[in-house]
Amino acid sequence: MSSDNLYLLPKNVVPSHYDLSLFINFEDLSFKGDVSIQVKITSPTKVIKLHGVGLSIPSASLTYNETSKVVSCEAVDADEGSQTISLSMAEELMPGLATLTLKSFTAPLDTQMRGLYRSKYTG
Repeated sequence: MSSDNLYLLPKNVVPSHYDLSLFINFEDLSFKGDVSIQVKITSPTKVIKLHGVGLSIPSASLTYNETSKVVSCEAVDADEGSQTISLSMAEELMPGLATLTLKSFTAPLDTQMRGLYRSKYTG
């Protein structure tokens, strides 16, 4: 991938809807949450790439909408340079509609205006 495209996600898994639940802890400047993402898998792949900075994802899986077949995530790898996270799935994903579920993810609440960040208004 050229440096011009460093931050672009591949087009093999396309999101269409997010159901997100967040809990923000302003005392220790962190957050945690769960998300279900409706996706369209457009070509076979074993890796799903997402934008994310500093996220810890202990549990991820993909459920096909038509068959309810569940494919678990085997490994989560972060690339700070491209600010992406790669989910390596247990088997190759085939084209179709599915729900990607990330459970109990956590991250620091950033102060550098990237990702989910804290800001102050004095006016």
